[in-house]
Amino acid sequence: MELIVSKEQLKLNIENLRKTLIDTGLKQGFNSSTTIRLSQELDNLIFKYQKLR
Repeated sequence: MELIVSKEQLKLNIENLRKTLIDTGLKQGFNSSTTIRLSQELDNLIFKYQKLR
């Protein structure tokens, strides 16, 4: 079951995850499994946000 999240909360989540992704990429490398997983999560959030627009 998927939680219903407000558009503003989703936008905040995207910004926070984007910052985490950049930090992780710089520390672990942009090809690390953690960076790739975070990138996929960010893609998913952005897709959800676009569907709301």
